[in-house]
Amino acid sequence: MANAKFNDPERVDTLIGWAILIGAGGVLFYYLALNIFPYAAFFGQLLKNLIPEGIPLLAPLRAIATVAGWVIGIGALVAVQSAEAWPVLLGGSPKESRTDRWEQKMFVASVIATVGYGLDAFFCGRFWPVLLVSMEQFRFARMWSLVNWGNIATVVITMFGVAVYVLLWRFVRRAM
Repeated sequence: MANAKFNDPERVDTLIGWAILIGAGGVLFYYLALNIFPYAAFFGQLLKNLIPEGIPLLAPLRAIATVAGWVIGIGALVAVQSAEAWPVLLGGSPKESRTDRWEQKMFVASVIATVGYGLDAFFCGRFWPVLLVSMEQFRFARMWSLVNWGNIATVVITMFGVAVYVLLWRFVRRAM
């Protein structure tokens, strides 16, 4: 009797679907955790630059600026990733409910997502350079070995991971 639930095709599809979603979610979580660093480093340094160096009484404020940079960085990452996924979430609306108001929401969501992708590209590009040499050196000696493919993969996954995961979630849930 305990074996019956594993012989049920619907149950097997559900287990496989959940395994796919959990596995992809784990990979996405790892890369999103990596993506906190560019935001935290940027905002932490920005806040530290506001505090003058060399004054011993202000040293604790520099430490607080680092922590505040992490908090602001996490908030910025969540906002940017939400903005990037918003059009994908709206795109799942049934065709009957796609009115002029929905079209307007989709346009606004697409503009906001474009800004989010631009910010994500800026932060990731500063933190994970895609070239191992300067652009001037690469321009004159275009060798593919000078491209940091690992950084490119990290940037692509962190930029498009949440939106792709939402699409994967929809596809797997429909199949289950």
